[in-house]
Amino acid sequence: VSNIICQLVFGHRFEYGDEKFMKLMLMFDKAVQIEGSIWAQLYNSFTLLMRLLPGPHQTVKQIWDDVKKFIREELNQHKKNWDPSNSKDYIDCYLQEIETNKAQNDNTFDEENLIMCVLDLFVAGSETTSTTLRWAFLYMAKYPEIQGAQTHPNNAPLVTHKHSKSLSF
Repeated sequence: VSNIICQLVFGHRFEYGDEKFMKLMLMFDKAVQIEGSIWAQLYNSFTLLMRLLPGPHQTVKQIWDDVKKFIREELNQHKKNWDPSNSKDYIDCYLQEIETNKAQNDNTFDEENLIMCVLDLFVAGSETTSTTLRWAFLYMAKYPEIQGAQTHPNNAPLVTHKHSKSLSF
């Protein structure tokens, strides 16, 4: 899923064994794991106190800084090769908007906002989709009869919303 987002945002995919890509995925996993733990809840409830205490919550800021650094490197690469007449991906389009709106006083299109938008796309797109797929596979592994129910012969009637009350799952 993350590699598809890379294609849309950066205009290229990474090889699955690529060291930079693997490091990025590990950072996302670690940050999401910590943010889903009690440490993040405590940090959100007692921010001033938790800033003083050691724990895994202290590493989240560093992880997100590293992810933003990765995105900034991709952005700098784009700026070197950018052709305003040929937008190929999200970053190119955003750079075009930065240029278009540069003269406006209330302009919110800037590089820092671009980096945060890309970060949001990764977090929202990758983690939610991956989690949904993991749960679906786990559910099908636990209840294999569901797998068979999902495959229909070509002559089976099409199931629509009106059939939802009569479905067994």
